[in-house]
Amino acid sequence: MTDVSQKLKDLSPEKLELLRKKLEKTQPTRKRIKIEKRADQSSFVMSAAQKRLWFLDQLDAGSAFYNIPSALRISGQLDIPAMEAAINDLAARHEILRSYYTIGDSGEPIQNVQKKLFIPLNVVNFQKKPPKELDTHITHFLRDIAASPFDLSNAPLLSSTLLDLPGDNYILMLNMHHIIADGWSVSIMLREILAFYTAHTQKAQASLPELKLQFADYAQWQHDKIASESLNDQLEYWKKYLCDMPPALEIITDFKRSSVQSHTGKQYKFKLDTGTTARLKLLSKEQNRSLYNTLMAAVQLFLYKYTQQQDFGIGAPIANRNRKDVENIIGFFVNTIVLRARFDVDMPFTDLLKRVREDILEATENQDIPFEQIVEELMPERDLSRSPLFQVMFDLQKLPFHSLKVADIELTIADVEINVAKFDLLFLVLDIDGELELTLEYNTGLFKESTIERMAGYFSTLLENIVADPGRPISDISLLTREQEQQILMKWNNTTTDYPREKTVQELFEKQAAERPNSPAVKYGHTILTYSELNKRANKIAHYLRERGVAPGDYIAIYLERSPDMITAILGILKAGACYVPLDLAYPKERLAFMVE
Repeated sequence: MTDVSQKLKDLSPEKLELLRKKLEKTQPTRKRIKIEKRADQSSFVMSAAQKRLWFLDQLDAGSAFYNIPSALRISGQLDIPAMEAAINDLAARHEILRSYYTIGDSGEPIQNVQKKLFIPLNVVNFQKKPPKELDTHITHFLRDIAASPFDLSNAPLLSSTLLDLPGDNYILMLNMHHIIADGWSVSIMLREILAFYTAHTQKAQASLPELKLQFADYAQWQHDKIASESLNDQLEYWKKYLCDMPPALEIITDFKRSSVQSHTGKQYKFKLDTGTTARLKLLSKEQNRSLYNTLMAAVQLFLYKYTQQQDFGIGAPIANRNRKDVENIIGFFVNTIVLRARFDVDMPFTDLLKRVREDILEATENQDIPFEQIVEELMPERDLSRSPLFQVMFDLQKLPFHSLKVADIELTIADVEINVAKFDLLFLVLDIDGELELTLEYNTGLFKESTIERMAGYFSTLLENIVADPGRPISDISLLTREQEQQILMKWNNTTTDYPREKTVQELFEKQAAERPNSPAVKYGHTILTYSELNKRANKIAHYLRERGVAPGDYIAIYLERSPDMITAILGILKAGACYVPLDLAYPKERLAFMVE
Protein backbone atom coordinates (compact mmCIF):
# COMPACT_ATOMS: atom_id res chain seq x y z
CA MET A 1 0.00 0.00 0.00
CA THR A 2 1.41 3.41 -0.99
CA ASP A 3 1.73 6.32 1.45
CA VAL A 4 -1.11 8.14 -0.34
CA SER A 5 -3.41 5.11 -0.12
CA GLN A 6 -2.66 4.71 3.58
CA LYS A 7 -3.35 8.39 4.23
CA LEU A 8 -6.66 8.18 2.36
CA LYS A 9 -7.60 5.09 4.36
CA ASP A 10 -6.89 6.90 7.63
CA LEU A 11 -9.10 9.92 6.77
CA SER A 12 -12.48 10.19 8.47
CA PRO A 13 -15.61 10.16 6.23
CA GLU A 14 -16.02 13.92 6.83
CA LYS A 15 -12.45 14.67 5.70
CA LEU A 16 -12.82 12.41 2.66
CA GLU A 17 -15.94 14.33 1.65
CA LEU A 18 -14.09 17.64 2.09
CA LEU A 19 -11.20 16.36 -0.05
CA ARG A 20 -13.61 15.18 -2.75
CA LYS A 21 -15.19 18.65 -2.95
CA LYS A 22 -11.80 20.32 -3.15
CA LEU A 23 -10.80 18.00 -6.00
CA GLU A 24 -14.08 18.72 -7.79
CA LYS A 25 -13.27 22.42 -7.74
CA THR A 26 -10.16 21.71 -9.82
CA GLN A 27 -12.25 20.18 -12.60
CA PRO A 28 -13.22 22.32 -15.62
CA THR A 29 -16.29 24.40 -14.83
CA ARG A 30 -19.18 25.12 -17.15
CA LYS A 31 -17.90 27.34 -19.95
CA ARG A 32 -19.15 30.91 -19.81
CA ILE A 33 -20.12 32.44 -23.14
CA LYS A 34 -18.89 36.02 -23.36
CA ILE A 35 -21.51 38.71 -23.88
CA GLU A 36 -20.69 40.58 -27.07
CA LYS A 37 -21.98 43.93 -28.26
CA ARG A 38 -24.89 43.16 -30.58
CA ALA A 39 -24.15 43.48 -34.28
CA ASP A 40 -27.30 45.44 -35.10
CA GLN A 41 -27.30 48.48 -32.83
CA SER A 42 -30.68 49.59 -34.19
CA SER A 43 -32.51 46.54 -32.75
CA PHE A 44 -33.39 46.04 -29.10
CA VAL A 45 -34.41 42.51 -28.12
CA MET A 46 -36.52 42.05 -24.99
CA SER A 47 -35.34 39.65 -22.32
CA ALA A 48 -37.59 36.77 -21.22
CA ALA A 49 -38.43 38.55 -17.96
CA GLN A 50 -39.26 41.79 -19.79
CA LYS A 51 -41.68 39.92 -22.04
CA ARG A 52 -43.41 38.44 -18.99
CA LEU A 53 -43.86 41.90 -17.44
CA TRP A 54 -45.14 43.26 -20.74
CA PHE A 55 -47.77 40.52 -20.98
CA LEU A 56 -48.79 41.05 -17.34
CA ASP A 57 -49.17 44.76 -18.03
CA GLN A 58 -51.47 43.98 -20.97
CA LEU A 59 -53.65 41.86 -18.66
CA ASP A 60 -53.82 44.58 -16.02
CA ALA A 61 -53.30 47.87 -17.88
CA GLY A 62 -52.99 50.91 -15.66
CA SER A 63 -51.64 48.93 -12.71
CA ALA A 64 -48.71 50.22 -10.65
CA PHE A 65 -48.02 46.70 -9.42
CA TYR A 66 -44.51 46.55 -10.93
CA ASN A 67 -43.36 50.07 -10.02
CA ILE A 68 -40.04 50.52 -8.20
CA PRO A 69 -40.15 53.68 -6.07
CA SER A 70 -37.01 55.04 -4.37
CA ALA A 71 -36.67 58.17 -2.24
CA LEU A 72 -33.76 60.17 -0.83
CA ARG A 73 -33.97 62.74 1.94
CA ILE A 74 -31.64 65.63 1.13
CA SER A 75 -30.53 68.42 3.43
CA GLY A 76 -28.29 71.36 2.54
CA GLN A 77 -27.76 73.72 -0.39
CA LEU A 78 -29.21 71.62 -3.21
CA ASP A 79 -28.51 72.79 -6.75
CA ILE A 80 -31.82 71.84 -8.39
CA PRO A 81 -30.79 72.46 -12.05
CA ALA A 82 -27.64 70.36 -11.46
CA MET A 83 -29.77 67.52 -10.07
CA GLU A 84 -32.09 67.63 -13.09
CA ALA A 85 -29.07 67.62 -15.42
CA ALA A 86 -27.59 64.65 -13.54
CA ILE A 87 -30.78 62.60 -14.01
CA ASN A 88 -30.73 63.33 -17.74
CA ASP A 89 -27.02 62.50 -17.98
CA LEU A 90 -27.94 59.12 -16.49
CA ALA A 91 -30.65 58.60 -19.12
CA ALA A 92 -28.18 59.51 -21.87
CA ARG A 93 -25.66 56.96 -20.51
CA HIS A 94 -28.12 54.03 -20.20
CA GLU A 95 -30.32 53.44 -23.23
CA ILE A 96 -32.74 51.27 -21.21
CA LEU A 97 -33.91 54.47 -19.46
CA ARG A 98 -35.03 55.78 -22.88
CA SER A 99 -36.85 52.58 -23.85
CA TYR A 100 -40.54 51.89 -24.54
CA TYR A 101 -42.44 48.81 -25.69
CA THR A 102 -44.79 48.24 -28.61
CA ILE A 103 -46.12 45.48 -30.85
CA GLY A 104 -43.80 44.74 -33.79
CA ASP A 105 -44.71 43.73 -37.34
CA SER A 106 -44.55 40.07 -36.30
CA GLY A 107 -47.23 40.61 -33.66
CA GLU A 108 -44.69 40.14 -30.85
CA PRO A 109 -43.75 42.83 -28.32
CA ILE A 110 -40.54 44.71 -29.13
CA GLN A 111 -38.28 47.12 -27.30
CA ASN A 112 -37.67 50.57 -28.76
CA VAL A 113 -35.20 53.24 -27.63
CA GLN A 114 -35.41 56.97 -28.16
CA LYS A 115 -32.08 58.55 -29.10
CA LYS A 116 -32.72 61.67 -27.08
CA LEU A 117 -35.03 62.12 -24.14
CA PHE A 118 -35.59 64.79 -21.49
CA ILE A 119 -36.78 63.71 -18.02
CA PRO A 120 -38.09 66.74 -16.11
CA LEU A 121 -37.46 67.08 -12.38
CA ASN A 122 -40.90 68.07 -11.11
CA VAL A 123 -40.48 70.38 -8.10
CA VAL A 124 -43.41 70.43 -5.65
CA ASN A 125 -43.51 73.14 -2.97
CA PHE A 126 -44.22 71.82 0.52
CA GLN A 127 -42.94 74.98 2.27
CA LYS A 128 -46.36 76.15 3.44
CA LYS A 129 -47.71 72.85 4.73
CA PRO A 130 -48.62 72.96 8.47
CA PRO A 131 -45.66 71.49 10.46
CA LYS A 132 -47.89 69.07 12.38
CA GLU A 133 -49.34 67.68 9.15
CA LEU A 134 -46.15 67.75 7.08
CA ASP A 135 -45.16 64.07 7.58
CA THR A 136 -48.68 62.89 6.76
CA HIS A 137 -48.76 64.99 3.58
CA ILE A 138 -45.34 63.65 2.55
CA THR A 139 -46.35 60.02 3.14
CA HIS A 140 -49.56 60.35 1.11
CA PHE A 141 -47.84 62.27 -1.71
CA LEU A 142 -45.02 59.72 -2.09
CA ARG A 143 -47.52 56.89 -1.94
CA ASP A 144 -49.56 58.49 -4.73
CA ILE A 145 -46.45 58.82 -6.92
CA ALA A 146 -45.53 55.18 -6.25
CA ALA A 147 -49.05 54.18 -7.28
CA SER A 148 -48.95 56.17 -10.55
CA PRO A 149 -49.01 53.72 -13.49
CA PHE A 150 -46.74 53.92 -16.52
CA ASP A 151 -47.76 53.51 -20.13
CA LEU A 152 -45.18 51.03 -21.45
CA SER A 153 -45.66 52.29 -24.99
CA ASN A 154 -44.37 55.75 -24.07
CA ALA A 155 -40.95 56.77 -22.74
CA PRO A 156 -39.74 57.64 -20.21
CA LEU A 157 -40.67 54.85 -17.81
CA LEU A 158 -38.88 56.83 -15.11
CA SER A 159 -40.25 59.87 -13.28
CA SER A 160 -38.37 62.24 -10.97
CA THR A 161 -40.03 64.47 -8.38
CA LEU A 162 -38.47 66.82 -5.83
CA LEU A 163 -40.37 67.80 -2.68
CA ASP A 164 -39.18 71.22 -1.53
CA LEU A 165 -39.52 71.15 2.27
CA PRO A 166 -38.94 73.85 4.91
CA GLY A 167 -35.37 74.65 6.01
CA ASP A 168 -33.23 73.53 3.05
CA ASN A 169 -34.69 70.03 3.17
CA TYR A 170 -35.86 68.01 0.19
CA ILE A 171 -37.02 64.57 -0.84
CA LEU A 172 -35.99 63.25 -4.25
CA MET A 173 -38.45 60.63 -5.46
CA LEU A 174 -37.54 58.37 -8.38
CA ASN A 175 -40.22 56.04 -9.65
CA MET A 176 -39.73 53.59 -12.52
CA HIS A 177 -41.28 50.51 -14.04
CA HIS A 178 -39.62 47.18 -13.24
CA ILE A 179 -39.30 46.43 -16.98
CA ILE A 180 -36.34 48.86 -17.18
CA ALA A 181 -34.61 48.23 -13.84
CA ASP A 182 -34.18 46.05 -10.74
CA GLY A 183 -32.94 46.52 -7.18
CA TRP A 184 -29.28 46.36 -8.21
CA SER A 185 -30.01 49.00 -10.86
CA VAL A 186 -31.35 51.39 -8.22
CA SER A 187 -27.95 51.33 -6.49
CA ILE A 188 -26.23 52.09 -9.82
CA MET A 189 -28.66 54.92 -10.51
CA LEU A 190 -28.17 56.62 -7.15
CA ARG A 191 -24.39 56.28 -7.34
CA GLU A 192 -24.16 57.66 -10.88
CA ILE A 193 -26.69 60.47 -10.35
CA LEU A 194 -24.58 61.70 -7.44
CA ALA A 195 -21.42 61.43 -9.56
CA PHE A 196 -23.03 63.50 -12.34
CA TYR A 197 -24.46 65.95 -9.78
CA THR A 198 -21.04 66.49 -8.19
CA ALA A 199 -19.49 67.03 -11.63
CA HIS A 200 -22.12 69.65 -12.54
CA THR A 201 -21.66 71.56 -9.26
CA GLN A 202 -17.90 71.58 -9.87
CA LYS A 203 -18.30 72.27 -13.61
CA ALA A 204 -16.27 69.15 -14.38
CA GLN A 205 -16.64 65.81 -16.14
CA ALA A 206 -17.99 62.86 -14.16
CA SER A 207 -15.32 60.20 -13.72
CA LEU A 208 -17.40 57.15 -14.61
CA PRO A 209 -16.00 54.20 -16.59
CA GLU A 210 -17.20 53.81 -20.17
CA LEU A 211 -20.06 51.36 -20.64
CA LYS A 212 -18.95 48.66 -23.08
CA LEU A 213 -22.38 47.01 -23.10
CA GLN A 214 -26.03 48.03 -22.80
CA PHE A 215 -28.92 45.98 -21.46
CA ALA A 216 -30.08 45.15 -25.00
CA ASP A 217 -26.72 43.39 -25.55
CA TYR A 218 -27.46 41.15 -22.58
CA ALA A 219 -31.03 40.52 -23.80
CA GLN A 220 -29.69 39.53 -27.25
CA TRP A 221 -27.10 37.21 -25.63
CA GLN A 222 -29.83 35.56 -23.50
CA HIS A 223 -32.08 35.17 -26.54
CA ASP A 224 -29.28 33.52 -28.53
CA LYS A 225 -28.39 31.15 -25.66
CA ILE A 226 -31.98 29.97 -25.30
CA ALA A 227 -32.32 29.54 -29.08
CA SER A 228 -29.04 27.57 -29.27
CA GLU A 229 -30.18 25.18 -26.49
CA SER A 230 -26.97 25.89 -24.57
CA LEU A 231 -29.06 26.21 -21.40
CA ASN A 232 -30.51 22.71 -21.67
CA ASP A 233 -28.31 21.34 -18.87
CA GLN A 234 -29.60 24.06 -16.54
CA LEU A 235 -33.19 23.40 -17.55
CA GLU A 236 -32.76 19.67 -16.86
CA TYR A 237 -31.40 20.53 -13.39
CA TRP A 238 -34.53 22.52 -12.51
CA LYS A 239 -36.89 19.91 -13.94
CA LYS A 240 -35.27 17.22 -11.80
CA TYR A 241 -34.94 19.42 -8.69
CA LEU A 242 -38.58 20.57 -8.70
CA CYS A 243 -40.10 17.29 -9.90
CA ASP A 244 -43.14 16.23 -7.82
CA MET A 245 -42.91 19.27 -5.54
CA PRO A 246 -46.40 20.20 -4.24
CA PRO A 247 -47.78 23.05 -6.38
CA ALA A 248 -48.66 25.28 -3.43
CA LEU A 249 -47.78 26.11 0.15
CA GLU A 250 -51.08 25.79 1.99
CA ILE A 251 -50.59 28.60 4.48
CA ILE A 252 -53.39 29.44 6.90
CA THR A 253 -55.17 32.65 5.84
CA ASP A 254 -57.75 34.91 7.46
CA PHE A 255 -59.80 35.35 4.30
CA LYS A 256 -60.83 32.96 1.56
CA ARG A 257 -58.52 33.10 -1.45
CA SER A 258 -60.18 34.80 -4.44
CA SER A 259 -60.41 32.97 -7.76
CA VAL A 260 -58.00 35.47 -9.34
CA GLN A 261 -54.88 36.57 -7.47
CA SER A 262 -55.13 40.07 -6.06
CA HIS A 263 -52.10 42.24 -5.38
CA THR A 264 -53.35 44.68 -2.77
CA GLY A 265 -50.91 44.65 0.10
CA LYS A 266 -49.29 46.29 3.08
CA GLN A 267 -45.97 46.14 4.87
CA TYR A 268 -45.28 45.38 8.51
CA LYS A 269 -41.80 46.43 9.70
CA PHE A 270 -39.93 45.33 12.83
CA LYS A 271 -36.34 45.14 14.03
CA LEU A 272 -34.48 42.24 15.57
CA ASP A 273 -32.89 43.02 18.90
CA THR A 274 -29.12 43.53 18.75
CA GLY A 275 -28.41 40.39 20.80
CA THR A 276 -30.28 38.06 18.41
CA THR A 277 -28.70 39.77 15.40
CA ALA A 278 -25.20 39.34 16.84
CA ARG A 279 -25.83 35.66 17.64
CA LEU A 280 -27.24 35.02 14.14
CA LYS A 281 -24.08 36.45 12.59
CA LEU A 282 -21.90 34.47 15.00
CA LEU A 283 -23.80 31.25 14.20
CA SER A 284 -23.31 31.89 10.48
CA LYS A 285 -19.58 32.40 11.01
CA GLU A 286 -19.19 29.32 13.22
CA GLN A 287 -21.03 27.12 10.71
CA ASN A 288 -19.11 28.66 7.78
CA ARG A 289 -22.38 29.88 6.30
CA SER A 290 -23.51 33.25 4.99
CA LEU A 291 -26.13 35.28 6.86
CA TYR A 292 -28.37 34.83 3.82
CA ASN A 293 -28.00 31.05 4.17
CA THR A 294 -28.95 31.16 7.87
CA LEU A 295 -31.96 33.46 7.40
CA MET A 296 -33.25 31.49 4.40
CA ALA A 297 -33.11 28.29 6.48
CA ALA A 298 -34.91 30.09 9.34
CA VAL A 299 -37.69 31.30 7.03
CA GLN A 300 -38.13 27.80 5.60
CA LEU A 301 -38.31 26.37 9.13
CA PHE A 302 -40.83 29.02 10.16
CA LEU A 303 -43.11 28.20 7.21
CA TYR A 304 -42.83 24.48 7.97
CA LYS A 305 -43.74 25.10 11.62
CA TYR A 306 -46.58 27.43 10.63
CA THR A 307 -48.13 25.11 8.02
CA GLN A 308 -46.81 21.64 8.97
CA GLN A 309 -46.12 21.12 5.24
CA GLN A 310 -42.89 19.17 4.77
CA ASP A 311 -42.25 19.95 1.09
CA PHE A 312 -42.79 23.28 -0.65
CA GLY A 313 -41.06 25.91 -2.76
CA ILE A 314 -39.92 29.34 -1.67
CA GLY A 315 -38.93 32.05 -4.13
CA ALA A 316 -35.72 34.06 -4.02
CA PRO A 317 -34.59 36.86 -6.32
CA ILE A 318 -31.07 36.44 -7.66
CA ALA A 319 -29.15 39.38 -9.14
CA ASN A 320 -28.10 37.34 -12.21
CA ARG A 321 -25.04 39.54 -12.59
CA ASN A 322 -22.42 36.83 -12.28
CA ARG A 323 -20.39 38.46 -15.06
CA LYS A 324 -18.22 41.49 -14.46
CA ASP A 325 -19.20 43.10 -17.77
CA VAL A 326 -22.82 43.63 -16.63
CA GLU A 327 -22.18 44.80 -13.07
CA ASN A 328 -22.59 48.51 -13.93
CA ILE A 329 -25.47 48.28 -16.41
CA ILE A 330 -28.99 49.42 -15.53
CA GLY A 331 -31.65 46.94 -16.59
CA PHE A 332 -33.99 44.15 -15.57
CA PHE A 333 -31.39 41.44 -14.95
CA VAL A 334 -32.82 39.94 -11.77
CA ASN A 335 -34.06 36.36 -12.06
CA THR A 336 -36.15 34.28 -9.67
CA ILE A 337 -35.00 30.93 -8.36
CA VAL A 338 -37.05 28.41 -6.41
CA LEU A 339 -35.50 26.74 -3.38
CA ARG A 340 -37.21 23.55 -2.32
CA ALA A 341 -37.83 23.22 1.41
CA ARG A 342 -37.90 19.61 2.63
CA PHE A 343 -38.02 18.53 6.25
CA ASP A 344 -37.31 15.62 8.52
CA VAL A 345 -38.61 16.40 12.01
CA ASP A 346 -35.53 14.83 13.64
CA MET A 347 -32.96 16.84 11.69
CA PRO A 348 -30.99 19.44 13.68
CA PHE A 349 -31.02 23.04 12.46
CA THR A 350 -27.33 22.72 11.53
CA ASP A 351 -28.28 19.97 9.02
CA LEU A 352 -30.97 22.22 7.61
CA LEU A 353 -28.32 24.93 7.18
CA LYS A 354 -26.13 22.51 5.23
CA ARG A 355 -28.97 21.39 2.96
CA VAL A 356 -30.04 24.99 2.24
CA ARG A 357 -26.42 25.95 1.46
CA GLU A 358 -26.13 23.13 -1.08
CA ASP A 359 -29.44 24.18 -2.67
CA ILE A 360 -28.29 27.81 -2.91
CA LEU A 361 -24.95 26.84 -4.49
CA GLU A 362 -26.58 24.58 -7.09
CA ALA A 363 -29.30 27.13 -7.86
CA THR A 364 -26.64 29.80 -8.35
CA GLU A 365 -24.81 27.53 -10.79
CA ASN A 366 -28.04 27.20 -12.78
CA GLN A 367 -29.32 30.77 -12.53
CA ASP A 368 -29.07 31.68 -16.23
CA ILE A 369 -32.27 29.89 -17.19
CA PRO A 370 -35.17 32.39 -16.96
CA PHE A 371 -37.82 31.57 -14.36
CA GLU A 372 -40.46 31.99 -17.08
CA GLN A 373 -38.94 29.11 -19.07
CA ILE A 374 -38.88 26.83 -16.01
CA VAL A 375 -42.61 27.46 -15.44
CA GLU A 376 -43.28 26.83 -19.13
CA GLU A 377 -41.40 23.52 -19.04
CA LEU A 378 -42.83 22.23 -15.75
CA MET A 379 -46.37 23.27 -16.69
CA PRO A 380 -47.72 23.37 -13.11
CA GLU A 381 -51.50 23.10 -12.76
CA ARG A 382 -52.93 26.45 -13.84
CA ASP A 383 -54.24 28.40 -10.85
CA LEU A 384 -55.03 32.09 -11.30
CA SER A 385 -55.45 32.53 -7.55
CA ARG A 386 -51.74 32.22 -6.77
CA SER A 387 -48.29 32.50 -8.33
CA PRO A 388 -46.80 29.33 -9.86
CA LEU A 389 -44.27 27.13 -7.96
CA PHE A 390 -44.10 29.36 -4.87
CA GLN A 391 -46.27 31.83 -2.96
CA VAL A 392 -43.74 33.12 -0.43
CA MET A 393 -40.50 34.93 -1.25
CA PHE A 394 -37.41 35.70 0.85
CA ASP A 395 -34.83 38.40 0.18
CA LEU A 396 -31.87 39.89 2.06
CA GLN A 397 -30.72 43.29 0.87
CA LYS A 398 -28.06 45.82 1.77
CA LEU A 399 -28.77 49.49 1.20
CA PRO A 400 -26.34 51.20 -1.19
CA PHE A 401 -25.76 53.61 1.68
CA HIS A 402 -27.65 54.72 4.76
CA SER A 403 -26.38 58.28 4.85
CA LEU A 404 -23.91 60.02 2.54
CA LYS A 405 -22.40 63.49 2.12
CA VAL A 406 -21.87 64.81 -1.41
CA ALA A 407 -20.74 68.37 -2.21
CA ASP A 408 -22.91 70.63 0.00
CA ILE A 409 -25.71 68.15 0.65
CA GLU A 410 -26.31 65.17 2.93
CA LEU A 411 -28.47 62.27 1.79
CA THR A 412 -30.29 59.45 3.59
CA ILE A 413 -32.50 56.67 2.23
CA ALA A 414 -36.20 57.38 2.87
CA ASP A 415 -39.05 54.88 3.24
CA VAL A 416 -41.81 54.81 0.64
CA GLU A 417 -45.03 53.05 1.61
CA ILE A 418 -46.52 50.92 -1.13
CA ASN A 419 -49.87 49.16 -1.06
CA VAL A 420 -49.03 46.19 -3.26
CA ALA A 421 -47.98 42.61 -2.61
CA LYS A 422 -46.58 40.49 -5.41
CA PHE A 423 -46.98 37.26 -3.41
CA ASP A 424 -48.91 35.93 -0.43
CA LEU A 425 -45.93 36.86 1.74
CA LEU A 426 -42.52 38.43 1.28
CA PHE A 427 -39.87 38.19 4.00
CA LEU A 428 -37.53 41.11 3.31
CA VAL A 429 -34.49 41.65 5.54
CA LEU A 430 -32.47 44.86 5.32
CA ASP A 431 -28.96 44.96 6.77
CA ILE A 432 -28.64 48.59 7.88
CA ASP A 433 -25.36 49.48 9.58
CA GLY A 434 -25.15 46.03 11.17
CA GLU A 435 -28.79 46.01 12.33
CA LEU A 436 -31.44 43.79 10.76
CA GLU A 437 -34.76 45.39 9.85
CA LEU A 438 -37.44 42.98 8.71
CA THR A 439 -40.43 43.73 6.53
CA LEU A 440 -43.33 41.36 6.06
CA GLU A 441 -45.09 42.38 2.85
CA TYR A 442 -48.46 40.65 2.82
CA ASN A 443 -51.56 40.33 0.68
CA THR A 444 -54.41 42.12 2.49
CA GLY A 445 -56.91 39.96 0.62
CA LEU A 446 -55.56 36.98 2.60
CA PHE A 447 -54.28 38.29 5.94
CA LYS A 448 -55.31 40.70 8.68
CA GLU A 449 -52.65 43.03 10.06
CA SER A 450 -53.10 41.47 13.52
CA THR A 451 -52.21 38.06 12.06
CA ILE A 452 -49.05 39.43 10.44
CA GLU A 453 -48.08 41.16 13.68
CA ARG A 454 -48.37 37.83 15.53
CA MET A 455 -46.44 36.14 12.72
CA ALA A 456 -43.61 38.67 13.15
CA GLY A 457 -43.51 37.87 16.87
CA TYR A 458 -43.39 34.12 16.19
CA PHE A 459 -40.56 34.56 13.68
CA SER A 460 -38.54 36.68 16.12
CA THR A 461 -39.02 34.03 18.81
CA LEU A 462 -38.01 31.28 16.38
CA LEU A 463 -34.75 33.10 15.60
CA GLU A 464 -34.03 33.50 19.32
CA ASN A 465 -34.67 29.79 19.90
CA ILE A 466 -32.50 28.82 16.92
CA VAL A 467 -29.41 30.72 18.12
CA ALA A 468 -29.91 29.44 21.67
CA ASP A 469 -29.20 25.85 20.54
CA PRO A 470 -28.82 25.31 16.77
CA GLY A 471 -27.79 21.67 17.22
CA ARG A 472 -31.08 20.41 18.63
CA PRO A 473 -33.77 18.76 16.44
CA ILE A 474 -36.02 21.22 14.64
CA SER A 475 -39.01 19.55 16.32
CA ASP A 476 -37.77 21.05 19.60
CA ILE A 477 -37.38 24.59 18.21
CA SER A 478 -40.56 26.46 19.06
CA LEU A 479 -42.28 29.52 17.61
CA LEU A 480 -43.54 30.35 21.08
CA THR A 481 -42.00 31.95 24.14
CA ARG A 482 -42.20 30.00 27.41
CA GLU A 483 -45.00 32.29 28.59
CA GLN A 484 -47.01 31.62 25.40
CA GLU A 485 -46.47 27.87 25.72
CA GLN A 486 -47.66 27.96 29.34
CA GLN A 487 -50.73 29.93 28.32
CA ILE A 488 -51.66 27.55 25.48
CA LEU A 489 -50.75 24.26 27.16
CA MET A 490 -51.77 25.02 30.74
CA LYS A 491 -54.14 27.98 31.08
CA TRP A 492 -56.22 27.49 27.94
CA ASN A 493 -56.38 23.73 28.48
CA ASN A 494 -57.47 24.04 32.08
CA THR A 495 -61.07 23.22 31.13
CA THR A 496 -61.88 20.91 34.05
CA THR A 497 -65.59 20.95 34.87
CA ASP A 498 -68.07 18.68 36.60
CA TYR A 499 -70.28 16.50 34.41
CA PRO A 500 -72.10 13.16 34.80
CA ARG A 501 -69.12 10.85 34.31
CA GLU A 502 -71.29 7.72 34.37
CA LYS A 503 -72.94 8.73 31.08
CA THR A 504 -71.47 8.58 27.55
CA VAL A 505 -71.26 11.57 25.18
CA GLN A 506 -74.16 10.28 23.09
CA GLU A 507 -76.31 9.79 26.18
CA LEU A 508 -75.58 13.33 27.35
CA PHE A 509 -76.48 14.61 23.88
CA GLU A 510 -79.76 12.68 23.84
CA LYS A 511 -80.65 14.14 27.27
CA GLN A 512 -80.02 17.65 25.93
CA ALA A 513 -82.09 16.86 22.80
CA ALA A 514 -85.00 15.75 24.99
CA GLU A 515 -84.82 18.86 27.20
CA ARG A 516 -84.16 21.46 24.44
CA PRO A 517 -85.35 19.93 21.14
CA ASN A 518 -85.84 23.28 19.32
CA SER A 519 -82.63 24.98 20.50
CA PRO A 520 -79.81 25.42 17.95
CA ALA A 521 -77.24 22.62 18.25
CA VAL A 522 -75.06 23.40 15.21
CA LYS A 523 -74.53 26.66 13.30
CA TYR A 524 -72.56 26.62 10.06
CA GLY A 525 -72.86 29.60 7.71
CA HIS A 526 -76.57 29.96 7.05
CA THR A 527 -77.29 26.37 8.16
CA ILE A 528 -78.77 25.80 11.64
CA LEU A 529 -79.62 22.35 13.05
CA THR A 530 -81.70 22.04 16.22
CA TYR A 531 -80.96 19.33 18.77
CA SER A 532 -84.02 17.43 17.57
CA GLU A 533 -82.97 17.58 13.88
CA LEU A 534 -79.39 16.58 14.66
CA ASN A 535 -80.55 13.71 16.85
CA LYS A 536 -82.85 12.34 14.12
CA ARG A 537 -80.07 12.51 11.50
CA ALA A 538 -77.57 10.82 13.80
CA ASN A 539 -80.08 8.04 14.62
CA LYS A 540 -80.52 7.28 10.90
CA ILE A 541 -76.75 6.88 10.49
CA ALA A 542 -76.56 4.68 13.63
CA HIS A 543 -79.35 2.40 12.34
CA TYR A 544 -77.74 2.18 8.91
CA LEU A 545 -74.36 1.20 10.41
CA ARG A 546 -75.89 -1.48 12.63
CA GLU A 547 -77.79 -2.92 9.67
CA ARG A 548 -74.45 -3.14 7.85
CA GLY A 549 -73.01 -5.23 10.68
CA VAL A 550 -71.10 -2.57 12.62
CA ALA A 551 -70.47 -3.79 16.16
CA PRO A 552 -69.26 -2.02 19.33
CA GLY A 553 -65.52 -1.35 19.11
CA ASP A 554 -65.40 -1.21 15.28
CA TYR A 555 -63.56 1.67 13.60
CA ILE A 556 -65.43 3.88 11.11
CA ALA A 557 -63.51 6.42 8.98
CA ILE A 558 -64.97 9.88 8.31
CA TYR A 559 -63.75 11.59 5.12
CA LEU A 560 -65.58 14.93 5.20
CA GLU A 561 -64.95 18.64 5.40
CA ARG A 562 -65.73 20.23 8.76
CA SER A 563 -69.49 20.72 8.45
CA PRO A 564 -72.85 19.77 10.02
CA ASP A 565 -72.57 16.46 8.11
CA MET A 566 -69.33 15.70 9.96
CA ILE A 567 -70.98 16.36 13.37
CA THR A 568 -73.90 14.17 12.34
CA ALA A 569 -71.54 11.36 11.28
CA ILE A 570 -69.59 11.50 14.57
CA LEU A 571 -72.76 11.24 16.65
CA GLY A 572 -74.19 8.48 14.47
CA ILE A 573 -71.03 6.38 14.80
CA LEU A 574 -70.97 6.85 18.57
CA LYS A 575 -74.65 5.89 18.81
CA ALA A 576 -73.83 2.71 16.86
CA GLY A 577 -71.24 1.89 19.53
CA ALA A 578 -68.28 2.27 17.17
CA CYS A 579 -65.21 4.53 17.17
CA TYR A 580 -64.74 7.27 14.57
CA VAL A 581 -61.45 7.98 12.77
CA PRO A 582 -61.35 11.41 11.05
CA LEU A 583 -59.40 11.51 7.77
CA ASP A 584 -57.98 14.95 6.97
CA LEU A 585 -58.66 15.87 3.34
CA ALA A 586 -55.33 17.75 3.23
CA TYR A 587 -53.33 14.57 3.94
CA PRO A 588 -51.37 12.95 1.07
CA LYS A 589 -53.15 10.06 -0.66
CA GLU A 590 -50.52 7.62 0.60
CA ARG A 591 -51.13 8.67 4.21
CA LEU A 592 -54.91 8.31 3.84
CA ALA A 593 -54.53 4.89 2.21
CA PHE A 594 -52.30 3.77 5.09
CA MET A 595 -54.84 4.94 7.68
CA VAL A 596 -57.71 3.19 5.89
CA GLU A 597 -55.67 -0.02 5.65
